[in-house]
Amino acid sequence: MKSEPTSGARPTWSGAPSCEVRLKLIVNRGGKTEWAGVTSGTSSRWGRSYKAENYYETISDSLLEATTNAIRDEGFRKALLPK
Repeated sequence: MKSEPTSGARPTWSGAPSCEVRLKLIVNRGGKTEWAGVTSGTSSRWGRSYKAENYYETISDSLLEATTNAIRDEGFRKALLPK
């Protein structure tokens, strides 16, 4: 969405930066793959475009969701336990 400039001001843009993070996770033990899988997370933020803070928060939230999804996977959790 574009807003019109007023009295010589630079035009401002607003929008919703969005991000999807995909992680390929492999748990190896003794050279043997115990578990392998892909997890993902998404996020979006409403705010002014070109604001680094909005992009950082979006990436961080996507990574947090991907990590949470991995931890919720029972097979992944079991593969992390000591044998």
